[in-house]
Order: sequence, then structure tokens, then C-alpha cells
Amino acid sequence: MQLPTRKHSIGLVQKRSKVRTMLRVRHFAASLLTLFFVCGFDATFGAAAAAEVTVDIQATGASPNDAINNGLVQAIQQVTGVRINRSVIYDLLQTDQSGSDGALHKFDEKLQQNLKTDSNGVIKQYRIVNIDRLQKSEVQVQLLVTIEKYTEVGVSSESRRKIAVMPFSDPSGKVTQAGTTLQTSLISYIVKTRRFAVLDRSNSEAYFQEMSLITTGQTPLSEQARVAQVLSADYLITGRLQAAQSTLSQQYIPLTGETVSRVTGTPGRVDFSLMEVATRQVKFTGHFDAAGSNEVIAEKIGSVIIEAIYPLRVIDASDPTELVINQGGDSVKVGQKFTAFLLGAEQFDPYTKESLGKREKEAAQIEVIRVLPKMSYAKVIKGTLPVTISAEIVLRKPIEASVPKASTSVRATSPSQEPNIVKLPFDR
Repeated sequence: MQLPTRKHSIGLVQKRSKVRTMLRVRHFAASLLTLFFVCGFDATFGAAAAAEVTVDIQATGASPNDAINNGLVQAIQQVTGVRINRSVIYDLLQTDQSGSDGALHKFDEKLQQNLKTDSNGVIKQYRIVNIDRLQKSEVQVQLLVTIEKYTEVGVSSESRRKIAVMPFSDPSGKVTQAGTTLQTSLISYIVKTRRFAVLDRSNSEAYFQEMSLITTGQTPLSEQARVAQVLSADYLITGRLQAAQSTLSQQYIPLTGETVSRVTGTPGRVDFSLMEVATRQVKFTGHFDAAGSNEVIAEKIGSVIIEAIYPLRVIDASDPTELVINQGGDSVKVGQKFTAFLLGAEQFDPYTKESLGKREKEAAQIEVIRVLPKMSYAKVIKGTLPVTISAEIVLRKPIEASVPKASTSVRATSPSQEPNIVKLPFDR
């Protein structure tokens, strides 16, 4: 039998490595497809791209280069809405001294590094249409500037309020595994409601690793428009987890010789708050017993916050057997019941003049009969709803009556006695 050579062994190792890599790629692709189907992505989620925008700019300056510099700064500001430092454009122009009319000027990708980090667009090219010398030693130029501006994936974040969910901590402020798991469940719930643009605040390492491919010039120029797109949150959800506590008390009964043990305690508790980032004003606070799975607790927290900001609404009441509700997915379930209220005039606090919301009048009880990814259907089971388009109908969850929890008593015996047998003093 011929023994494998070193070269042959290395070849086997390389082949095995390639197989493992292919399997990892297939597993990643399968996981990615599963994520898309589970999260309900549809055709509105296209690929991110940098759209080319060409603008006609007129600018003046003490010299042709100075005028061109001012024109390029204006072009970036006009397209992206971001004001950048003039010195950034000036540095780019130092490598491009050909100022002839009609010539097409393109910047090298490496020269875009400073520019793309200061704005959400990069100058792909510009053309000098005309150069005129004005009085008082001024020069006026007319430019056609092409800028690659990042186009956001899917629904624009401008149409939704932005929210970030932080990990839940224990009473000492330390983030635990339980707090991180609850954070993940809450993010999943809020994303599925499609009410907020949910921002990530936990995967910074993966983000910076991916962005480094762009900032180091390893990608095409069009990809560099992705830089400086990180959004700031309008709202921030924070919270604390308190573990359940229990107390054991024992009482000896002389008549029977028994020792009765009584266990009392408090369940675990989750406190949460919703803060407006710009003002650091706490808009909403609440708490729940930490009973059930993380998904159950996350649904309680998420539904309360979303109902406070974006309550469910009936958007089509023309058919009382198939009312259309403006939300679907996992946040609405078949058989779920709601109370429908008609909205009236807006009410104001007489002292602070703050809006208290619109007056609500109970009109009907409805039950969900069908759920789609983006909306759901319900039927009226009690009362009536107006069929006019102008009627504003908001839905509230019915208030559940709380049931007091009884303490648990445990009848204990002394260690010398047999289990489940109670001996009285006169027994022999």
C-alpha cells in the first residue's frame, strides 16, 4: 500500500477546507432566506443602490479653482442636504488642475475618502460648462455635477419614527443574559408591527467590520455612498429585570405536633420606560410581572408602547363582517377581541394647555377573523360602527380583571417521622 505524500495530504486538507466553506455558505444562505420569509419581507425591499443625481450649479470665486470649489460644495449640499467643509473639496481639486471648458472631470476613489465620511453622497464627476471673468477680479463658473446619493432599502425611514431597544439590566445596572434575550424578543416584536424603524445598538463590531470594506477602498465608488448613513433614534426603550423573591415561614402547632410551612413571595418584575432622545424626556413608563416566556413579556411591553403611540385603527368599516385593521403579522391574532371607539374633538389640559388626545366614545366590540402580513380583518360582534369614510375608529384591548394570588401553605413533618403520616401526642 502506497502511503500518501505530504503534497497529497495538503491537497486533501485544502479540499476538505473548501467543502467546509461551501457548506457554511449554503447554511448562511439558507438562514438568510429563512430570515426573509419569517420577517415577512416582500417585493418592496429591493437592493440598496446609489442613485446618480445631476445638478446645474453656478458659483463664483476669486479664481477658477475657487469658483469650482464653491460650486461642488453647493452641489453636495443641494442634493444631500448636508453642509461640508470647503477644504475637503479643495483637497480634491488639487489633484485636478485641468480647468478646460467642457472637459469631464472624475475623481479617483481614494480621493473620496474624506468627502464620503462628511456627507451621504459622493461626487462622481463634474463638467465645466462655462467660465466667465466678472468685475472686481471674480470668476463665475457653470458646472454640471453628478453626485451618487445613497438610496435607502425598502420603506424610507423618514416615514417612520426611529426607535432603539437597549439591553435590560438587573437592579445594579449590570446587563445579564436574560436582559439581552428579552431585548432580542422585544426588537423582534416591534419590527413585526411595522410601526417603527428599529435601530440596532448591539452589533457594532459586525457593523464596523463590514463598513471597513468600504472605507478602505475595496469596493466600487458607488458603494461608498453607504457611509455616514447611521440614523439616530427618536425614542429609546430601557428597562430593568428584578428576580422573583420568596420567604419561608414556619409555625409549630402544639396540639397536633405539626409544623406548618408557609411560602410567600413576589414574582419577578420587569420595569421599562420610553424616552425621547432629543429632550431626554420620559414619555412612558410601566411594569409587568416576569411571568411566562420572553416572547410573552416582550409582547406585553411592545403592545403597551405601540398602543400608546400608534393604537390600532379601523381603516375600512364599509362591511361590518370584514372590518379592515391597519396592522397584521404576529402582533394581531385570530380570535383576539377589541373595543372600538369613535374619536371626537381634541381635548386640552386647562392648566398646561397640553393636548390630551381626542375624545373617545365606545361604539362596538369586534373580533379578529383573518390576519395578513400588513393588515387584518375583523367582524362586529356587539354594537355598530359608522360606515362613513370620515369616521375615525381606534381599537383598545379590553381590560382584564386581575385575580388575587393566594399564598402557598406546605404541611411539614419532623425528619424522624414517616412522610404523609401525622402522629398525635397520644399515639403510640
